[in-house]
Order: sequence, then structure tokens, then C-alpha cells
Amino acid sequence: GYVSQFLRAIPRVSALDVVADPLQQRGASHEEARARAATLLERLNLPRRLWDLPPATFSGGEQQR
Repeated sequence: GYVSQFLRAIPRVSALDVVADPLQQRGASHEEARARAATLLERLNLPRRLWDLPPATFSGGEQQR
């Protein structure tokens, strides 16, 4: 399939929160959502140093992950 190089993300929200937000919208607590998001980011091999940064600052390959 095709994966766009251009991620449309909220500029000042961390990658961890971008992943956690849909989980919270589905009823997970803030803590549970962030823990599950961390697990997902680990599975994607996204370096921890990027978790607190906005995805807009990532390279194209990092954004695709």
C-alpha cells in the first residue's frame, strides 16, 4: 500500500499523546492510555527520545512508523 510522507499532526502535541488520545476517547484513563501508547511506540521501534516531541519534527520515515 501507499504511505504518505506528509503527516497531518497537531504541531505541539507529543507523539505519545497523539497515540494515547484515541485510546482516551474510547474510555481508557489518561494513565492507561499513555501506558498502552508507550507499548505501541516501543513495538514500532520509535526511539524514546522522540516520544515527547511533536511528530511534525520527525523525519519522513519516523513519521511513517
